[in-house]
Amino acid sequence: VQFHRYDGRLLHLELLCGPIRDDKGKIAAVCILSFDISKRKLDDKEREEMRLEYLNASRMATLGELARGIAHKINNPLAGLFGYLEMLEEDYPDDDRVRKCLAQCRRIGDIAANMSYHGRNTESHETTRVDINELVAETLKLISASKLYDNLCIEADLMENPPIVIFNPGDLTQVLLNLLINARDAVWDDKNGIITVRTYMSGSEIVLSVSDNGGGIPEDIRGNIFQPFFTTKAREHQLDSSPVGNGLGLSTSKHLIDQNGGRIDFTTETSKGTTFNVYLPLL
Repeated sequence: VQFHRYDGRLLHLELLCGPIRDDKGKIAAVCILSFDISKRKLDDKEREEMRLEYLNASRMATLGELARGIAHKINNPLAGLFGYLEMLEEDYPDDDRVRKCLAQCRRIGDIAANMSYHGRNTESHETTRVDINELVAETLKLISASKLYDNLCIEADLMENPPIVIFNPGDLTQVLLNLLINARDAVWDDKNGIITVRTYMSGSEIVLSVSDNGGGIPEDIRGNIFQPFFTTKAREHQLDSSPVGNGLGLSTSKHLIDQNGGRIDFTTETSKGTTFNVYLPLL
């Protein structure tokens, strides 16, 4: 049984109960012995947490090897397919079928890129000095050419003269792109959709945040959003052009941030939107 002590600490007790009989064999009383097993319970909990952590680490390592192999196998034939489709696009610039095929190939390429990040060797991972505002500006310039963001308002609120951060610039660009895609999907059908990218100081850390004014993340799935292959989006294109997902964007982002010595969290509120905050290590 469990009890809360007067100081709020949870107490685990094991109770042994037995009858006390009189000389005629009738039950005259009940003897109750209690043993404090709180420490044993705590040790059991710690062992279980360590076991789950080990299993998760083993699963992620296996997933990484699998993802890297699959990504390599996909990229080789995909490069050839891209080349043929681009030649077809030059010959038939108005053919919508060719454009759709190219779009699907790019999506496959994005999936393969995300999968390959899961299989990267952290020992060969290199970090360098990064101007966070410059990286944000270049990334926003990159997505401005995409029609997927045409109907959205993207705002940038960047701090002046931010301190230099230490990160792999390719990784940080990938993280930002993933968060922007996530924010875009949250407001894809909203004519008043707004995405805001901010950089600011929080204590001794610099924070890169991406916010949207969408519907927020439902409470029952918040604990799963960083899990590989977990997604609430359709996995295939629908007639209403709703977002599709493979469940690798956020898990990849967390993997890269952890690998670079940063951390990520989020705040969300139903009908008001979601903000992802990336805390970056300074020089």
